[in-house]
Amino acid sequence: PTPPLLYKSHALVPFVSPAFFGRLWCVSELATFCRSHEADLSHTLLLFSLEWPSSLNPFKQQKLTAREREWFTNFSCRQAQCYKPADRAMLMQHIRSQWGSEEAFDAFVRTKLVTVMETSKANYQRQLRITAGQSFELAFGD
Repeated sequence: PTPPLLYKSHALVPFVSPAFFGRLWCVSELATFCRSHEADLSHTLLLFSLEWPSSLNPFKQQKLTAREREWFTNFSCRQAQCYKPADRAMLMQHIRSQWGSEEAFDAFVRTKLVTVMETSKANYQRQLRITAGQSFELAFGD
């Protein structure tokens, strides 16, 4: 059920949101990538949110908001939706076969994936500040 390219990819950069975690195809792809890269997720997985500030506002909060944290702490792959019942059964079986159980993947998302999101947001904010500083230097000189 998962495209072979996902197994071969060296990095994944999903834009996460409640809608992302609510789609079983997205959740299944995330489960596959995380399982195949679990030992090195800090270098291979970047989680981003479209709600994060643009480069015009680089000084927003670096920590996850309570709302962002809820995406992970309330996660359950069983709650993700899929339009075709046959696809749903196949994708849930795929997650179970990779993680041993749905609960094992849910626990991974709630504990380890939230840490990846925290690191991703801190790195994003840090890069925004660097870019803003370099832009200021280019525009106004030393």
